[in-house]
Amino acid sequence: QDRLSRMIKDSLELPVSTVTVRRRLCEANLFTRIPRKVPLLKKRHVQKRLQFAKEHINWPKEKWRNILWTDESKVVLFGIFNVQHI
Repeated sequence: QDRLSRMIKDSLELPVSTVTVRRRLCEANLFTRIPRKVPLLKKRHVQKRLQFAKEHINWPKEKWRNILWTDESKVVLFGIFNVQHI
């Protein structure tokens, strides 16, 4: 809605607030939605994780210290790192 109000301001040179755009979209039964977060793991991913775990079960602690764990760093796979409305 912010982007739409900016586009209206720029193209039509009309001062339009984001609230007005949101209200008009609601009146037209057009609502934004936040996509549901679902895990990207498929059945084969789970199987590969299990296989990896079994293959590395006897690794010494020194080897595990060289692993970059994704929960210790910011990793963005798709788009920008914030809420995305669709």
